[in-house]
Parts: sequence; C-alpha cells; structure tokens
Amino acid sequence: MKESFFATRMKKLRNQKEITQSELAGILHVSRSCISNYEKGERQPDMEILRRLARYFHVSTDYLLGRPEDVPQEIGDALDLSVLGVEEKLQVLRFYRYLRGQML
Repeated sequence: MKESFFATRMKKLRNQKEITQSELAGILHVSRSCISNYEKGERQPDMEILRRLARYFHVSTDYLLGRPEDVPQEIGDALDLSVLGVEEKLQVLRFYRYLRGQML
C-alpha cells in the first residue's frame, strides 16, 4: 500500500522523538502492530487516537493528515481543504505557490 501523508509524518515525528513503536504504543494504549500498520499506511487511526497523537507530538491533526503547511490558515479555512484528497491538496499548494510567486 502507498504510504500516506499520515504514515510518513507519524513515522518522522516518532523518529524525531527517538522512541520505538513499542514505546509509542504504550503511550497511546494500542498494540505495537497497530503503530506499525499506521506507519506502513495499512490502517488509519480513529479520531481519538489521532487527537492523542497530535497532543503527544505537539502538532495539529491537520498536519498529521497532510494539510499543506504553507497555505495560510485563513485560505485553507476558506477553501475547506478537508474535503480534498492528498493529490488535490498538493495541486492547491502548487497553485498557491505559483500565484504567490507572480505577486512578488
């Protein structure tokens, strides 16, 4: 299965904290195999686990789910990027960067 933004970001955050999958599993009260499945993109967490991960890593749930980081909050809110898939979000980000470059 293709790695998702969530899988990539979760693994990156865990490695930055220098904790093992087992340690993170203990913190979240899930199995190590559950963490492994998240990081391989084979499973997605439910909302409660997603919130715990965001709290533990001090990031937003939007960040974990792949919301383009450099699109200002007010633009993202106006466009409601939550309804877009990953590829669509990337297209919005590319277009935003293009327009921003045109205005400089």
